[in-house]
Amino acid sequence: MTTKSRILVCSDPLMTKSSEQASNNRWLLDLLQRPIERATGIKPQSFLSQDVEGDGLIRTKFFELSSIEIDSAATQFWFNSEAVTQKSLDYLGQHLKQSDLVVGYELSEQTRALLNRLSVPYVDMWLHQIRFMDDVLFGFNSNNPGIRGKLFNFDLPEDQMYLYADRVRIQTYRGWRRVEADLLENSALFVGQMLNDKSVCANGKMLNLLDFKERVEDVAQKYSRIYYARHPYLNEGDEEILRFVERHPNLELTDIPSYRMLSNPNLAHVFGVSSSVIQEAKYFGKSTEYLFKPALTYGDKADPQSYATVFQEFVSPHFWADILSPIMLTQDSAKVLFQDPKDKIRDMLGFYWSYADIDKTEHTRQRVNHSIRPAAAQKAQHLMQPAKTWKAPEGFYQTDAQIDALNTKIDAHSVISFDIFDTLIERTVNWPGDLHPIMALQTPQITGGKIEDFLAARREARNLALDKANGEEVLLKDRYQAMARHYGLTPEQGEELHQLELKLELEVCKPRFAGVQALERAVKSGKRVILVSDIFFERDFILALLKSCGITGYDRIYLSSEEGVLKQTGRLFDVVLKEEGVKPKKILHLGDNAKSDIEMGLTRDLSVFHLPEKRVIAERSSPAICAMKHISDADTRSLVTGLASRRFTQSALPEFPGNSGGKTDFLGYGIAGPMFWGFARWIAENARSQGLTDLYFLARDGDIAKRCYDIISQDDPNAPRSHYVLASRRAVNVARIHSKEDILHNLETNFTPCSFETLLMNRFGVDAELIEEAVFKRFGYDSMHDKANRNTHRDRVLGLVTSDEVSALILKNAAKERELLMANYRAHGLDDPTRKSGFIDIGHSGTLQSAICKIMGIANSVGYYFATKDDIDANLGPNHSSHGYVVDRIDHKDAGHPYQKHILMFELLFQNKDGSFLCFSDDTGRVMPQFIDLPSEQPRIEFIKTVHAAVLEFVRDMEEACAALSFKPQLTGSEAILPYSQMLKAPWPADVALFDQIGFENKYSARDIRWIIAPEGDDSAPSLWVEGGEAIRKPLPSRASSAISIPVEFITPFIRSERLNRKLRRDPEAFFADSKKPLVRMVGKFVS
Repeated sequence: MTTKSRILVCSDPLMTKSSEQASNNRWLLDLLQRPIERATGIKPQSFLSQDVEGDGLIRTKFFELSSIEIDSAATQFWFNSEAVTQKSLDYLGQHLKQSDLVVGYELSEQTRALLNRLSVPYVDMWLHQIRFMDDVLFGFNSNNPGIRGKLFNFDLPEDQMYLYADRVRIQTYRGWRRVEADLLENSALFVGQMLNDKSVCANGKMLNLLDFKERVEDVAQKYSRIYYARHPYLNEGDEEILRFVERHPNLELTDIPSYRMLSNPNLAHVFGVSSSVIQEAKYFGKSTEYLFKPALTYGDKADPQSYATVFQEFVSPHFWADILSPIMLTQDSAKVLFQDPKDKIRDMLGFYWSYADIDKTEHTRQRVNHSIRPAAAQKAQHLMQPAKTWKAPEGFYQTDAQIDALNTKIDAHSVISFDIFDTLIERTVNWPGDLHPIMALQTPQITGGKIEDFLAARREARNLALDKANGEEVLLKDRYQAMARHYGLTPEQGEELHQLELKLELEVCKPRFAGVQALERAVKSGKRVILVSDIFFERDFILALLKSCGITGYDRIYLSSEEGVLKQTGRLFDVVLKEEGVKPKKILHLGDNAKSDIEMGLTRDLSVFHLPEKRVIAERSSPAICAMKHISDADTRSLVTGLASRRFTQSALPEFPGNSGGKTDFLGYGIAGPMFWGFARWIAENARSQGLTDLYFLARDGDIAKRCYDIISQDDPNAPRSHYVLASRRAVNVARIHSKEDILHNLETNFTPCSFETLLMNRFGVDAELIEEAVFKRFGYDSMHDKANRNTHRDRVLGLVTSDEVSALILKNAAKERELLMANYRAHGLDDPTRKSGFIDIGHSGTLQSAICKIMGIANSVGYYFATKDDIDANLGPNHSSHGYVVDRIDHKDAGHPYQKHILMFELLFQNKDGSFLCFSDDTGRVMPQFIDLPSEQPRIEFIKTVHAAVLEFVRDMEEACAALSFKPQLTGSEAILPYSQMLKAPWPADVALFDQIGFENKYSARDIRWIIAPEGDDSAPSLWVEGGEAIRKPLPSRASSAISIPVEFITPFIRSERLNRKLRRDPEAFFADSKKPLVRMVGKFVS
């Protein structure tokens, strides 16, 4: 046994930057100095290296002695320990002796290897991967076998980890929050890490997802979706990773807390570079995979590289006295631990990560801290956030200015040449090749199953038919004949496959706006117009296709299928130049393909203009369309995205198009359309499978759902009958009143303080003029104009409303409304016990379904809702059922779900052009429905008429396409709302402008109209769409803007006058122009 002269506490002195060492050394020494000194009699010292100069060990000098150039700015500098020379080792030995004991925090593999070469003993401690226990754990190891053996006396058993994982998993659906993640079945999770994390360093390179693309592709084939979890502390530097995730059809960026994901049974696999979450996933029953290696392995005493798992005991002298006894004399030491061990080190070090999501105390603490933060501090924090930078898309994306520039080029040339496919003609599927997987669904009927992989056979067919090639091109018909011979099909079967592809092409090919507009400009200007295409179709089919798309006015067509040469090699352009007999620069060629149209055109000295295909323009411009890539069914994804992209590019786009292109009809067609189409299809499929006979779509949210359903089911003779039924809270709640107790129950729904006149009319349909003034005075009021405030005068308000005089009027009106309402419902067959009925509404708690069933005595029913909440079963009772499309039985308190977060914005799109239904009335001698009629509703009515008309267009187009292509689409609720959710969470000014002057009325609760986007200058009325309100106030950049740009928000704190502040926010340009102070006017030049 030797005597140790020094015990040195350190972070990694070689790999880690000095400032980072100092940050860790401070808490490490404060925590360990006392217990180690009590155990050994030696007071531990901090050991800290310097980066460049100073006293002690200098990192740059150490590496220079081995001719290693250090990056002193890097937080973690990777080096090869085998490249470290004896000179460096001797220099290190001057500072670390064999008589020292190093207690290190997260020593790298390289540093540990050098300490071994110097025979310096160490105890290494790492933050443990398992972080869902009652406190953070640490892994301990040592290069001294005696110490190592003692360490494993403190090793925490793995069963303890399994137990705590069970606790976390169960509490997500039974515990204090009950928030389950909405994940696809059989999905996977890739866990991202900090870019400079020491554990991802391999041979000097910091690894990330992009280093494992091939493995990611393999996993993507096996699992329905890969969720990519970005590290919560990472804010920048991973843009390339995010672009890869965004563009991959089976990857999705998620911000769902990791423990919520691990607890979900739909998550099957967790992988990543070296994240601790991968190790944690093991205890939740997931399959796991490290693409590099874990930061540490633990629990295997026989493996010298394996660490012991220690829970808190290292804060006690007895721990150090025991583990250090093999190498030095130690003192008998007491066991000194925290009286209550819960979260002591976690709180001490602030190591929380996702812990608040699983721990009630930490969750509450964070919420309280946030709520009591002073308003001024919150404002200051907000002002420090940079304004969002609105950036116009790159390249050609169909702005008026770009179209004008194209027209100018057309005017300057004699011959205008057009590519055909994706330039003049585009397909309704997203990618041209997406047609073949859809075609593959029909080919077994022709081939009899002889071709197992049609897509592979289709790709291979060109090579099989090279003996029939016409120069550089192989006709499609010859390809199919070669395929038939290869797979043992008859020539007739080969031709049938050929005709099937031609038929499907005719179905999906449509004229392209930008290309046709350019062609019409050329024809109108008297230019010679030629069409030049690399294509395997024959002339007759091309002519039929052009005719079906209404494309005329061209002078000649050059086809590779006839000429035997391709644009892709440049030789088809040679034929064009020879036949046209003009100089190359006299020809302007327009095309979508960067290689065959643009690059090869330039090699022949043609003038060229790149018209990217619709998909590229749409994805370049609209984040909402980009969100569609997460639709899991490939064929559905292609058709939904293709139709949306085509509609998005059917007209010129603004300079900053945003999600919607600034077009209300596209909001309806491409953003809301998939949502309503998916919902209506889901209704039709479920109603049919459950054997329902009648579907009752409840006003007014059910109107658009019924119209979509009617389109979808029009050709299905077995589809349940659809009815549009007028219903509302106001109508059914009055109809259900039979007693004073029912009146009191009706008043349980809160209302904004208002006059008795308003309350009685809005809530009960009673004219307060019929009530004598003495009744009001009896309860301490002067008249019907006095304010009814249930919060401050509850007993008086309830007493007045349930008084004999007032309740008699309410009961009389309720009986009349009930009779008329029930007569209408009987006319729809709601009293027919032989019918199996379903109710359709936006949701959420089934109150209308429950009320109608009670009014009409319906014993059993089913509800199909866009979304349901967790109280719906209690409201409906045991004999009635319900289902939610987007989300089913969501916790009322779960504000993180995209639907619940923007619930009013979803409700807005469901409302039809009518006001809220009140009741039926026969005052005119004819039974007529009564609706709320508000002048302020007119902008909303015009808006929703446009949106719904476009929604129905999308539904018709989708249904026609599905029928023509003979495939059954699949769109889940969470996928259907992707485009709209994307717009709601990240809107652009062009999107927000669509909602100007649109609000919500709620007369039932006596509330004033609330605006989607607050009127400018009205600070008293916050925008219901918070993100929209923020976006509309952020300036768009000018093309000629100053290099320096100061957001208005940075100026307002310096303006003391509230009047001037309002003017600054309302009209910054006028504020600075009108100022009498030269300095203020100068600052105005730099304010955005």
